[in-house]
This record gives sequence, C-alpha cells and structure tokens, in this order.
Amino acid sequence: MGWSRAYHFNSDEYISINDAMEMRTGKDPRVGDLWCHKTCFNAKIGAQLLTRQQGSDGRKACFAKWPGRYEQSGQYCGQKLLSDSKRESMDYAYFYTEFDKYLNGIEKNKEPFFIKRISKPSENNIHDFNIYHTNEISEMFTETELVILDENKRKIKKYVETKIVEGKKGRIVIKISEYTPAQLTDFARGGIDKFKKEWEFLQQQKKNELKRIKKALEEEEEAEAAVVRSVAKEKAATEERAAEEKKAAAIRKKNAAAKEKKYEEFLAEEKKAAATRKKNAAAKEKADEEERREKIEVFKLVDNNQVDANIGPEKMKEIAEKCEYTDRLHIYYYLFINYGPGYIGNLFE
Repeated sequence: MGWSRAYHFNSDEYISINDAMEMRTGKDPRVGDLWCHKTCFNAKIGAQLLTRQQGSDGRKACFAKWPGRYEQSGQYCGQKLLSDSKRESMDYAYFYTEFDKYLNGIEKNKEPFFIKRISKPSENNIHDFNIYHTNEISEMFTETELVILDENKRKIKKYVETKIVEGKKGRIVIKISEYTPAQLTDFARGGIDKFKKEWEFLQQQKKNELKRIKKALEEEEEAEAAVVRSVAKEKAATEERAAEEKKAAAIRKKNAAAKEKKYEEFLAEEKKAAATRKKNAAAKEKADEEERREKIEVFKLVDNNQVDANIGPEKMKEIAEKCEYTDRLHIYYYLFINYGPGYIGNLFE
C-alpha cells in the first residue's frame, strides 16, 4: 500500500505523487529527500520514501518506503500502523488522522453538527467514527457514522452511500478511492467540504423523511375523521334516501304515464303517416299510369307516323325526355320528320 503524498524536505512542503513524478529526470528516481511526515523526518522515525512509477500491470504511481529503514528499532510511523491494522492505504490513514483532529476540534453543541462527543470503534471493517449529537437535533439525529473508503474491499461492499441507517442514526460515506493524487493532498476540500456537503444531504433526507411521516400521520388522522364523518353522513343519508326513493317512485310513475301517452301519440302519428304514404303511393301510381298511357299513345303515333292534334310536338318532346336513349331517338326522328329540326331536344344529355 503506497503513499499518494509525502513530505519533501527540499521544498519543506507536502507534495503529491504527480508533483514528484514531474521532478524525475528520465529513469532517475531521485526527486529529493522524501518522508511519510514532517514530524517523522524531524524525529527520524517512520518511513523514508522513494517514488515508484506506474506499472505495466496498471498499478498506479505512488510513494513507497525504503526497504528496512527505521524498522529495526520498532519506531514505526503511526499512520503506517493505522493503515496496516485497518487493511487500508496510507491515504486512508492520512484522512483518518485529519478527520480525528477535525472532529475533535469542532466546538461542541454548536451548529451545524451539534456534537456531544466523538468515539472511534476498535473493530476492523466497520465505520471509522461515531458522532453523537446533543438534544438540539435529537428529533432528526442522535448519532452519525462516518466511513472513509479507499482499499478495504470488505468495507467497500458493506458501505455504499450516505444515507439514513435506521431511526435517528445517519451514515456519511466519503470515498477517497475516487480522488486523484493531487486531490488526496487537499483535505480541506476532499475531507472537510465533502463532510459538510454529505451532512447537508443527510439532513435534507431526514427532513424529507419527517415530512413523509408527518404527512402519513395527517392522512391517517384525516382517514379516521373521514370514517366518523362517513358514519354520520350515512345515518343522515338513510332518511334522505328514503325520501328520495319515494320522490323517485312518483317521478317514475309520472314518467311512465308520459311515456305511455307519448307512445299513443306515436302510434297516431304513425297511422297518419301510413295513410299519407298510402295516399302518396296511390297518387304516384296514378301518375305513373298516366305517363305510361301517354307513352303508349305517343308510340302509336310514332310507329304509325300519324299526327294527333291532342298530342302536339311539345308534349311529345316532354315525353321523349322521360324515355330511354333508344326510345328517345325514335321519337326525335318522328319530330324531325313531321315538325322539323326545331323540335328536336339534346339527345346526348
């Protein structure tokens, strides 16, 4: 497990692995005197570091300790012991140490966290800090777990996201495994600001949950009140339904009488209409018979080439327009022969 940041004696600053790799010349790994921490350098404990470039197997570039240095005396770097005991990276150890200082440095029972006390579980593969809250926010949270994730696969599987765990317990998850080497050196942004944002998100989730609970209670109370109203309404409606049913029966009786009357009127109208249709049919039959007789008289004249003073050319022309094409042609020929072309109509209409 390598380091992503190191104390650079020559510049008296902490630098990222990216900064260190840019200082290298070709394959020369020297970039200066590197240590895990400034305090470790001053006390000559902990680990002196060197740079390792990215491997062909995809392993990322990192700082690594010089083999065998300052381990004979047992004076190990505290963060190295922490990372080994937690099965985590040195980046995790750095964030853990910084969070320990940050959380314990926050003034107790003050906004926004209202901290009562901080504790650190001793077990491995679980959350890293317990934050207990005072009564000022006990309606929302009494405890919040803080989890830092980097390389411990068991923790990564167990802790997925910031969420409300149960009741008034919340959980904040900070995944430093997603940070670049440069971002891992910026605890103010990647640690403190991230923690505050996740706390705001957790609070909003809790507020939304409380709103849902309040709404559910209001709906339940409203449902109970609705049942009471419904019983009272049903009792009042029983008499009203009886009165309405009586009124409806009277209306049905009245409607039935009106319907019977309307049916009788319909039958009378239908009888009258039938008489009219019969009269019209008789008139049409008479007219058709009259037209048939006229056609017979006309064709007698045409066939015999005779002239009848009672059936003049205008009447014959009128009858011709009611005939089929062949018969009309026959009559027009007759008119042409006996009366001239002036009496011939439009044969092709």
